[in-house]
Amino acid sequence: MKHAARITQHTSRFTFYVLRPVLPCLLVFAILVPTLDAQSLWWDEGISLHLATSSWAEIVADRAANIHPPLYFFTLRVWIGLAGRTPFAARYLSALAATLLPAVVYTFIRRRVDRRTGRGAALLAALAPPFIIYGQEVRAYAFLPLLALALLAQVWPPRDKLRTQIFADSRRFLLPLRLALIQIVFVLTHYTGVIAVAWANLALLFRLIRRHDRRAWRQWLLSAGLTALLALPWAIAVLLAGAAGLKTEAGLGNALAEAIPLDYLAKLLGIFHTVGMPEALTDPLLARPSALTGIALLGALLWAMWPLSTARRGKYGGLLAAWLLPLLTAAGMWLFSPQSHPRYVLPFVTGGWLLAAALTTTRDVPRWLRGALLAAALATSLLGLRAYLTNPAYARSDVRGAAAYIRAEAVPGDVALAPHTDGSLAQYDVGAARLVTLPSPADDGTTAAMLSRAIQPDSRVYLLDYQRNALDPRGQVRASLAWSGWREGRDAFHGVFVERYRVLTAPALPDCVPIPTACVEGQSPCLTGAAFLSTPVSGAALPVILCWNGAPAPERYAAALRLYAPGGALVSGVDTQLLNAALRPTGLWPAGPVTTYHLLPLPAGLLPRPYRLEVGVYPVGDAAASLSLVREGAPPVPALILGEATPVVAPWVLDDFVATIETPTLPGLSLQSVTLPDAVLYPGQTLYAASRWRVTADAATVTGQRLALWQNGRAAASVAVLDGLPAMPEGRPLVEHSALTIPPDVEDGEADIVVVIGDRRIKVGVVTVRVGEHTFVAPPVAYPVQARVGDVATLLGVDVAPGLTLRYGDPFTVTLIWRAEAGATGTDLTVFTHLVGADGGIIAQHDGKPVGGLRPTGGWLSGEILSDPHVLTWQRAYTGLATLRLGLYDAATGARVLWEGGADAWAFAEPLTVIAP
Repeated sequence: MKHAARITQHTSRFTFYVLRPVLPCLLVFAILVPTLDAQSLWWDEGISLHLATSSWAEIVADRAANIHPPLYFFTLRVWIGLAGRTPFAARYLSALAATLLPAVVYTFIRRRVDRRTGRGAALLAALAPPFIIYGQEVRAYAFLPLLALALLAQVWPPRDKLRTQIFADSRRFLLPLRLALIQIVFVLTHYTGVIAVAWANLALLFRLIRRHDRRAWRQWLLSAGLTALLALPWAIAVLLAGAAGLKTEAGLGNALAEAIPLDYLAKLLGIFHTVGMPEALTDPLLARPSALTGIALLGALLWAMWPLSTARRGKYGGLLAAWLLPLLTAAGMWLFSPQSHPRYVLPFVTGGWLLAAALTTTRDVPRWLRGALLAAALATSLLGLRAYLTNPAYARSDVRGAAAYIRAEAVPGDVALAPHTDGSLAQYDVGAARLVTLPSPADDGTTAAMLSRAIQPDSRVYLLDYQRNALDPRGQVRASLAWSGWREGRDAFHGVFVERYRVLTAPALPDCVPIPTACVEGQSPCLTGAAFLSTPVSGAALPVILCWNGAPAPERYAAALRLYAPGGALVSGVDTQLLNAALRPTGLWPAGPVTTYHLLPLPAGLLPRPYRLEVGVYPVGDAAASLSLVREGAPPVPALILGEATPVVAPWVLDDFVATIETPTLPGLSLQSVTLPDAVLYPGQTLYAASRWRVTADAATVTGQRLALWQNGRAAASVAVLDGLPAMPEGRPLVEHSALTIPPDVEDGEADIVVVIGDRRIKVGVVTVRVGEHTFVAPPVAYPVQARVGDVATLLGVDVAPGLTLRYGDPFTVTLIWRAEAGATGTDLTVFTHLVGADGGIIAQHDGKPVGGLRPTGGWLSGEILSDPHVLTWQRAYTGLATLRLGLYDAATGARVLWEGGADAWAFAEPLTVIAP
């Protein structure tokens, strides 16, 4: 009988602990195992697998440098040594943890609530997408819910024990040791374990304070002491790293990250609880069921806890506190690191599902509300699993596909480059290519030396990168490859892409060529040197290196690089935020030299002509607010001319043209299309047109063709196209950027744009010209003047509104009365009006084309009168006497037109007074 009773007891335990939750476990196992190796590793998984195959010392060094607990990688290293280094074997531990989770959930809830709730919780946990998703990854997150439940079980006694009992076991040291073991494993697996351990110990302290039990106090102190002792090595590593290390390695205080709104954070954590994928927040098919689940959960909770009795508070309050208290504390991570990922709170997600299970199985909630909550939770889970398992938008990055592509294309001598934080590509065969993992972007010298050693001349380089540009955030790698060759193409896979480069020589970047120092607004940073490839490949990219004398700037700045055709047409441009080696913006630059790298894309078919390269600076987020660059002894300019680049047309890169014109216009040449601006033009303004051609046969040199503005049977203005074109092979694309200035004597109305070849005219578009009235009688003026500026114009008078006394901060307008002279036609000048203080500094200013850009100087008729208003903008606080200075300059070069007497600016004789606001 005695043995029969024991057999019955053990059978009962086996039934409760194993058979009851076995079906949910089998369900999880059926979902997980078939898909463990069905998708490619992504970069975080690649790091884990790569690190797990390193030596013990390398793991310790890496974890200490990155301030991340090392225990999971120790465990994974042992497992990989037994099971082999494959994605399936590496993911198996996570799958095992996710499979065991429903059984652990059942056991935990059965002993603290009831069996019915335990079964419901096991079912919900078996289908919850967060646990399924992280049960398929080579990382530690799948273990965190198990550890959280194990720790909570030490704080929350089962129903068969008194609530007041603490460490109530006859084996005095077993429970403290068990608590210490769970705590240290949690802490050394993931740093969110610190939050869970802190709350667990606060709960224990609260109960200890209410009971005066010296033995319980000693046991708690023993567990806390053992935990602290075992965590000491990692704590020392964190302390040695200091605040700077935490910011750099843990991502705290990222200078490029904006604060996350609290409402968005709440939505983000809510969607992660239900479907486990933060990107689902923008998917209505998942976001709406998730929101309904949250509403049903809140309604059921309020119903169950009202009226707030002691019994109900104890029944649901414990689950609510175990869920929300650590979750809200963990959400504080976003205050320090706005780019934190919701997966960090995965150990606390379990509490929400446990509460949902309790509310769907209790009789304290009406059946219709329980049914609504259960239906919403199950529907959201199933929709989330369906999206994760079948929707390509939620699939892992296809590194495997990228590796297969490289394997098929590469030949001996080629190189595959991977980001410094990514070990995923190393898990797959890349064929004949040599795999190189780049160092940190901050290591300028190391990166350059590695590229020079790894890449041989006359080879191809394959860059594996992600949409967030993890491989080359500063542009140094691509600039090096573009300097030594050109990009042949870019192939996209899911979540990743592969760029192909043809490299002719070993990659290397030259030193900057010193230039006269130019500072942003006369402050910081200051451009001290530059280097760019003078013969880039047409259709590839122009690499540019800028050297700065760094110092903290008032705000974040971006560099604007522009390439202009000989006639002034914009050919290409790129804007790049200025980042130093530590990926810090200008507002956080320390004093000292800083080098930035930039790539200016070039359209295919650019002719081998000199194109002007300029650089400007503007505040990030406000591209229209171009900042002046100031050189000592020279007037401020909106952009600096760095020099000229002449594209190389062989080798060349093809692109696809949209053929809007199918006319073989010249021997061996076919005009494909002409791009014209959709705007109203005024005399003196410039029409920029891009004509696209294709060589259809071996073309000899062609001349005589022109792009013309055609009115009344004649060409009102024209410019040469493809003039002096050398012989080129068949199939070559050609792009001509033409600048056609609208003459002063053009007629009002529509005009045709035509390509003229001999006596043939090919109409390619229509533009509208607005001439307006030409006035030749000067109006009355407050302050008459007779001052001539070059052979362009004569200043007849000045008017200042509201008057000669100006209140700082209030708007004021300076109106200039010009008389055009014979030399105005054919020019394109900018008017500057500066209010200068007694200290010589500019107080207010306005630079712009005459009459708000509607009457450029090139459209002035000799003798006509123009009224040219300029609204000045205050630049700094000032009170006292001031002088108005004005003049004309060429915006392309910054050169000013000299006035009579040789001065480059005319000073208004009447003194102006600036008073306080």
